Amino acid sequence: MQGNENNAASVCRARYLPAARPTPARRSAVGYEWRVGAKRFYAVRPEGFADLIEFIEGFWRPRLRRLKQAAEAVERKKTTK
Repeated sequence: MQGNENNAASVCRARYLPAARPTPARRSAVGYEWRVGAKRFYAVRPEGFADLIEFIEGFWRPRLRRLKQAAEAVERKKTTK
């Protein structure tokens, strides 16, 4: 685990689960998971979302730009008639 995520998980465990003994955290691309008894706890790693954000913006930005241009063209046609 890296610095901030480890600290956040430790603070969460210490504050809310002082008597519980958690299992080691599992790390994924977007966050951490740890268990305490039958409960599961999750912490998000914002930097893990960078690739997803890049993909979504790359997918939608040109499509939304074309939609805006089409809507503006329709409006221009309405005002010129």
